[in-house]
Order: sequence, then structure tokens, then C-alpha cells
Amino acid sequence: MLFYLGLILTMAGLLFVSIQTVKKRNILSPQMFLFGGILIFLFLPAVVLESKYIKETDYNAAILLGVIGCYIASWLFPYNILDQDNPTEIFIPKIYIFRIGAYIYALYLLSQILSTILLHGSIAAVFATNRIDNYLGENIISASPVNRALSEGLKIFFYCYIAYLFSKRRYVEGVFLYAVPMIHHRFTAVTRYDFVAMAGALVIYFLDSRLYKKTKIVSNKDTISDRKKKVKLLKLILIGIACVYLTLIFMRVSNFTRYGKKAVGLDISFIKLLRTTISNDSLYYEYFHHLFTSLQRGDVGYEYGKSWFIYPLVNFIPRSLWLNKPYTAFSARMTDQVYWKLTSGNPVVTFSILGEGYAQFGFLGCLICPIIFLGSRWINFKNLKKMQYNRLYILIVMFSLLTYMRSEAPMFYVLLDFIWIIIIQKFFMKSRRRKDD
Repeated sequence: MLFYLGLILTMAGLLFVSIQTVKKRNILSPQMFLFGGILIFLFLPAVVLESKYIKETDYNAAILLGVIGCYIASWLFPYNILDQDNPTEIFIPKIYIFRIGAYIYALYLLSQILSTILLHGSIAAVFATNRIDNYLGENIISASPVNRALSEGLKIFFYCYIAYLFSKRRYVEGVFLYAVPMIHHRFTAVTRYDFVAMAGALVIYFLDSRLYKKTKIVSNKDTISDRKKKVKLLKLILIGIACVYLTLIFMRVSNFTRYGKKAVGLDISFIKLLRTTISNDSLYYEYFHHLFTSLQRGDVGYEYGKSWFIYPLVNFIPRSLWLNKPYTAFSARMTDQVYWKLTSGNPVVTFSILGEGYAQFGFLGCLICPIIFLGSRWINFKNLKKMQYNRLYILIVMFSLLTYMRSEAPMFYVLLDFIWIIIIQKFFMKSRRRKDD
């Protein structure tokens, strides 16, 4: 059946891109998140839940085309995102400006934490509140695009400055600042994946240099990528298993937290945690099917690329200036059309990037959506690699790929990052051209 063919190709693809990543002397690559996301959010839940849609030919053909698109995207874009290139032009931060931007961002997050505590009356009350209920309805779309734009720019200053602190071994200040968004997340966020992304990025940042064997440099003219050490594969696998286990524990505990409950009687066996997390938190295979059938019946119309090329631009217009502004997030629009009105107080449903792709151009959309998803971020990766102290923010963005795999391509944030990177390089960094040997 097509479902199992797609499952086999996805697992083979994940294994292949992992081997290719290690061969390129890296421990992570965007391609690993691409195949991993399809496996975790679509295939594994369908198997665990024994979904009745596994036997449907047309639906699983759409997913199979998405898997093929993952192979094409992996072939088109480089694996070695974490390597430090030798660009002809490098941008060096004006540290005092980055320090100011970092602390403004930290103070902004701390002010939100304080507001949350004051709103609920105490820290204990914050964690005893059902955040899902508080987040539903119109609160989902209440965030101002202006606030998001400013926050996204300050975030670049923030993580680049922390990377600078770590490079100078000023670990106390660096860890203090890094803890602020993680604490902010635990006090305010509904989704759990952003916390995992921040924790994962920090772990990889510090372990990266410790996961390689020493190799002999053949020539002084070798590029940095050529001189990089070989990966200690066994250590990488053991650390990876430990990180997955700790992530599963966090996912289960934080699931209780966001509903205002205590994690009592939690079974922490690896298999139980894995099965519970997959079966309870990953219904995207079912949601995508509902969207698929709605589109095929004509209940919902195809968007013909609006989600990728139009709505990200519309998102820049504040809702205060456009009272009837449509929902710019794909998940919000499709939830409104397939399930219920957002103003009803029900949650937003997410359909995975393949669902978004199918809603744009049908089967063709499933094929090209992984290419657009990975390619849009690769452009920003390429520009970020020209900046000094870029690695931590690159890791943050790379881990966030898994977050967006559940819902849609983050084209609005891709545009914001692209604009901010150009502005920061132009006005807040010093340009230096590399001299050829």
C-alpha cells in the first residue's frame, strides 16, 4: 500500500540524510528535521493509532509525493549549515549595539513574565491555570504584526550577543540571558516545541566541538569545512538517545502544566512515553485527511499559492488598519473553514506542511512544499553565515523547523528575518572583505 511505501521511504530518507550529514562532518542538518518531522507528525501517529485512513489510495498518494519532495529538497540544498564558511565579505557586530538590543529583548520578556504573574496573582496560580482555555478564541490572532516584527529583530541581536559572550567565556552572563526566554516560555506559552528548540540549540552549541575526533590537516589552504574533525558517531548516538528521552519526559510533564494539572503518576518508561506522546499529541495525519477530503469535495477552495506568496505580505498590515483583515495564518484559515469559527473558543487545528501544500496546488503542492519550506530558510541561513557569532541563532532557527513542520511554512518570519538580517548587516555591523591567499 502507498502508506507503507511512504513510511519506508521516509525512514530510509531519514537514515540517508543522517549519514550524509555525518559524512559532511556535521551532527545536524535541516534535511534531518525535514524527514524527521514527516515521520513523527504523520506516519508514526497513523501506525500507533491504527488510523482507518491508511488504506486510502489518493490521500496516501499525496503524502507519498510530499516524501518525494523531501528527497528533492535534500538534494537541492547543502547539508553543512553549521560549517563556518569563508565568505568574501564578513560582517562583524558592533558589540555595544548588540548588547543594548539583547537587554531590551530580555527586559521585554521579563515584563511579560511579570504581567502574567500579576494577572494570576502568584507564580503558583500561573501554573494552576488552564492555558489552553485562555489561549482560545480571538486571543489566537491578537498578536500585533508590529510587535512580532520588532521582537524578531531583537531576537537576532539577542542570540548573536549571547554567542559573543560564550566565545569570550563569559558564561554567567550568557546563561543568565539565555534562561530568560526559556523561563518566559514556561510562564506564557501553550506550545512546547519552542522550549525544546531552545534547549536543543544550547545543548548542540556546547557539544558540537566535543563530538569530533582529531584529524590531520593536509594543507593550510584547506577551507574550514575541510579542516573540520570527524564525528564521534557512538557518542553522538548515545547523547541523541538521552536527549530524546529527556524531551519525551518534558513533553508529558508540560502537557499537564499547560492544562493547569500536576504530573502525578507519570510512567517514565521510554516506550510508554513515546507511545503516549505520539498518540495524544500528534493527530496531524487525521487533520490533514479532513482537509484533504474537504478540498476534494469542494467544501474548501484551493488557495493557489496565497499562503506562500500573498498572506505573508498581508500580515504586515496591522488589523487595526484593516478591520476585516483575513486570517493570515494557514492553520487559522483552514480551521475556520473545515472545523469551526475561531471566535467560538475552540482551538486552532494544524494540518502539517503537506496539508498546506495540498491546499495550494493539490498533489503538485505536496511535491513542492518541502522545497519551499527548506529553501526559504536556506536563504536566511546563507545570509546569517556571513555574520560573526551566528551559530547559536542558526541552531535556534534550525530546531524551529520541527515546530513549523506541524503547521505551515513560516513565510512571514522568513521575510522578517531576511529584512532584519539586511538591516543589521547594513547599519549595525562592520563589513570586512577577506583577502585572497
